[in-house]
Amino acid sequence: MRDDRYLDHVISETLRVYPLFGISHRIASADIPVNDGVSIPRHSVLCFNHAEFHRASFQCPDRFDPDRWEKLSVHQENFIPFGVTANRPCPASGLAPVTMRAATREVLKRFLLRSSAAHVRSIPNRGPCLLISRHNRDRRIQHSAMLLWMRVRDRWEDVSRSVVQLVLGTYMVWDARRQKLCQNYFDVQPSQHTDSMPPAVARQESVMTGCPHRDSSRVRV
Repeated sequence: MRDDRYLDHVISETLRVYPLFGISHRIASADIPVNDGVSIPRHSVLCFNHAEFHRASFQCPDRFDPDRWEKLSVHQENFIPFGVTANRPCPASGLAPVTMRAATREVLKRFLLRSSAAHVRSIPNRGPCLLISRHNRDRRIQHSAMLLWMRVRDRWEDVSRSVVQLVLGTYMVWDARRQKLCQNYFDVQPSQHTDSMPPAVARQESVMTGCPHRDSSRVRV
């Protein structure tokens, strides 16, 4: 059925524009040649931006357009919603699409959706949504009041959540500096790690790891 196929396109486009992952990282276990004279040294921290990858090679990448998948293949484009299949993919990669398709179909069959969210960006905590039964959709005043309450509650929770994030984030940074995790990690690495690094790569790695690069055999914070 076309509806089922179009629903798949909507789900794929949703995962493309609002990926499940933000930034993932790996630590290189060996030197990685890039081109002549340039290589990424062993123990470098490599960061991968899933959102930017999902926007590369697409026309009008910021536009939500499920129709683009009529001519494109999810297996041939810059599209890895559950990670790279050959490298530790998400365990839900096989079950999640089927579940989302079934749940979406049943919800849309029974309810109308109204949201109090003031934006369409990816929401890390939740997306508040009011489900209105298709048999009771004439109660507009009641539905408007419920949406207003959801909006007020959501804004208030944003304030309290921001305070918690500020406190916990501050403690996390303070504790990391106290334990000197970055310094301790690189202190146990071979001294040639930084000596053999091209200046551009060294600067890039220092930004990725949060460690300022020094012209010495060790990285200090």
